[in-house]
Amino acid sequence: MAGRGAAWKRWLKLLFSLALGAGLLWLIFHDIDLDEFLGYIAATRLGWWAMCLTAFLGLHLSRAWRWGKIVAQIQPVPFRQVLSINSVGFLAIQSLPFRLGEFARPYLLHEREDVPFGSAMYSVVVERTIDIFALAAMFAIVVFFADIPLEVFYLGDYPLAFVEKGRTAIAISMVPFAGCLLAFLVLQERAVRWTEAIVGRVHKGLARKASGMMQSFLDGVRTMKDLRFGAVMLSSTVFIWLLNIVCMWSLCVAFNLELSLMAALVLLVVLVVGVLLPAPPLFAGVFEAFVIGGLALYGVGKDEAAAYAVVCHVTQTIVIFGIGLAFLWIDQISFAKIIQFARTVSEDEAD
Repeated sequence: MAGRGAAWKRWLKLLFSLALGAGLLWLIFHDIDLDEFLGYIAATRLGWWAMCLTAFLGLHLSRAWRWGKIVAQIQPVPFRQVLSINSVGFLAIQSLPFRLGEFARPYLLHEREDVPFGSAMYSVVVERTIDIFALAAMFAIVVFFADIPLEVFYLGDYPLAFVEKGRTAIAISMVPFAGCLLAFLVLQERAVRWTEAIVGRVHKGLARKASGMMQSFLDGVRTMKDLRFGAVMLSSTVFIWLLNIVCMWSLCVAFNLELSLMAALVLLVVLVVGVLLPAPPLFAGVFEAFVIGGLALYGVGKDEAAAYAVVCHVTQTIVIFGIGLAFLWIDQISFAKIIQFARTVSEDEAD
């Protein structure tokens, strides 16, 4: 019965995310002038679009490099393998609903490089925690220093209390990642012992597996005390988010939008906060809606903003899917096994 209940919850979440994406797509495109929309795309300055594409590629490589540095604190893994696993992992994040793709990288790191699964999960938790804190910092910069009113944000004709909802979304996203790391830093070995004792009341074999995974996670957490590692994480994270801003800004130039780097930062923050929502695969609809809403803050018309949003989304997808599919084929990685593993872990957590 528990498994059936988890399956129902999964289907309900899927239906909700698909309905959300479909609703937002309708909201965006039902009144678009198709000729104007296509005209804006045709007028895109290809040189600046190529710069945007190159920046997205650099962003993808930089994220893989930073994650590789986190993994190296646990166990040395060649960058070639890190890039392959990271690329397939981001392909899974884009393709699968409910963030199930987040389990792809730990799974592949364990299967291909024999890194303990708990430690592999730690590497992803650290990465996500760093990015959530970076987003919180950028959100604060935008709220206090952007020269536009952000209190009320419009998705089509529907107002959204962006500052209030944005703070809530960031805080909710921060709790599981930062809370998990903080709990392990404070509790340390006690967390492992308590896990084994609690789970052991249900099943001794499962308790040994759970405590083993918790121990490997704790071993990873202990590497956070390295100050040089912290400096590398800080500098690489700043570089990664600056590249993100360059991506948004260079595409603005490609569309002849005279927007500043601060405007590009506002647009990026609006988009990233938006995709924290329970989005459908590919973030379809959610991505476009928040980009259009962000550009509307600067007086960009809906037809042109929709063209920008679609080109931005397609450019990002070209990089993620192009590299991810290439590594799936080159390294003979089974995507079906990734999906099955992610579902299993998700059902175990629900139980």
